[in-house]
Amino acid sequence: IPVSCIVSGINSLDQLEEDLKLIDKEPFSPEELEQLFFEAPELGGYVCRQCMKCLPCPQGINIPGIFLAEGRYDRQMLDGKVRSASDYALRDRLAHWFGSEDQGIAEYNSMIPDVDACTDCGICNERCPYGIDIPRKLRIVKSKITEGYVW
Repeated sequence: IPVSCIVSGINSLDQLEEDLKLIDKEPFSPEELEQLFFEAPELGGYVCRQCMKCLPCPQGINIPGIFLAEGRYDRQMLDGKVRSASDYALRDRLAHWFGSEDQGIAEYNSMIPDVDACTDCGICNERCPYGIDIPRKLRIVKSKITEGYVW
C-alpha cells in the first residue's frame, strides 16, 4: 500500500531513527497485499477489496464499481448488522467523515445495468475469495443509496 505521509509520534532520537527505517521497505508484492486483505479482520465478510475476481457477472453488473460507489457514499461502514449503540454511533460518524455521499450517489446512478439486473445466480459468490455475499451486499447498497437505511 503506497505511503505518502507518515505521522510519527516521537519522544527521542532513537524513536525517530526506528521510524525512518520504515521508509527503506519495499512495497507489498501482489501476493503479500492479497494475504493482508484476506487476513484483515476489520474488513470481514462485507468490505469489497476490489480484487475483481467476481467478474465477469453474467448480467453485466459492474460489481466492484457499485461497491466503490458505496465506499464513496459511506466508506462501506453501514452494513446492516446490529451492533452496540457505541459501535453504531462510531460507524455512522466515520461513514460520512469525508462528505462524498453525493459523489457515491452519482457513481451508483451511472451504473448500467444496475443492481436490479442481479438474478442471484451465485457465480460471483463462488469467485469471491473473501466470502462476501455479493447479491445481498448489492441489495444493501441499493437500499442505502436510493432509499435510505431500509433493512
